[in-house]
Amino acid sequence: STWGLLSPAMTSDENYRTYSAVRVFLLCLGSIASSVAIIMVNKALMQNFHFTFIFTLTFLHLSVTAVVLYASASLTGLFIPKSLPFSQNMAVAIAGVGSISFMNFSLNFNSVGLYQVSKLATVPCILLIKYFVAGENVNGKTKATLALVLLGVGMATVTDVELSQLGLILATIAVVSTAQFQIWQGSKQKEYGLDSIQMTASVTPYQAVLSLVLAFMFESSGAESVLNHSVSPAEIVLLILSCICAIAVNLVTFALIGKTSAVTYQVVGHFKTVLVLLGGYIFFYDISKSEALMKNVAGVTVAMVGVILYGHVQHMQSIKEADILEKYLGWK
Repeated sequence: STWGLLSPAMTSDENYRTYSAVRVFLLCLGSIASSVAIIMVNKALMQNFHFTFIFTLTFLHLSVTAVVLYASASLTGLFIPKSLPFSQNMAVAIAGVGSISFMNFSLNFNSVGLYQVSKLATVPCILLIKYFVAGENVNGKTKATLALVLLGVGMATVTDVELSQLGLILATIAVVSTAQFQIWQGSKQKEYGLDSIQMTASVTPYQAVLSLVLAFMFESSGAESVLNHSVSPAEIVLLILSCICAIAVNLVTFALIGKTSAVTYQVVGHFKTVLVLLGGYIFFYDISKSEALMKNVAGVTVAMVGVILYGHVQHMQSIKEADILEKYLGWK
């Protein structure tokens, strides 16, 4: 039985459905917990312990993830390894390291709120890149929902009391590099017939090596280098926890894909965003600046409404049913 939830009196089909429902619930819970925890832990490392060695942190995450994925394939048969050609692995790895590193730079130099809300601009950025590079276009409703996202991101950005020019530049680079990485990752995955876990296992070792080279180049010399950084026991615990969260984010995501509907997956994603923002406001925000906080929350709310509407419109289009804008506003 599953924690006493499966009763002998139930049929095998009922037992299986109950087991499946519990499994999906736990996967959703694990996905939310790991995604929120890694951001909170990394921000604590950077802000409270001054562990600002982004490439070193990226290397730790990627190397541990690569080892765990290799062991999962070799020892447990979780998936069948399949690799991209070397040149393609390198190209995607460079984009991936850029995405991960600049997202961590953004987290270091910005508030958790701005870091998280700027990530919402990734989808509009993907569509802009596809439009200018490949001429792909989207319909008016999709453009309207994404305009709402960008409006909310803009509102949250200009009202962020911790906003700096460097932080804004890093957030912009992080969004653009992440958008390009996701485009390349998706296209290469389809081109070479890999699923998401095979793609990650193929690229991650290359990403780990690249991030190690960058750490050696930029973080290993000088008085403020990682080699001269004094690490406390609490910091070691947080670094280990950060690596565990990095593994959990990947494995739980792979387990969740295909086990839930598109709507459930979106709801889980939105819940993560809300919890990350809430955690940022509770643990890292200056409560004396409450007026600015309210304006920032208003911007975040507008962006979240846009994201939810975008997901809803895309889902209803995929199943060829009328969305809420068509039902109540007559917008086809």
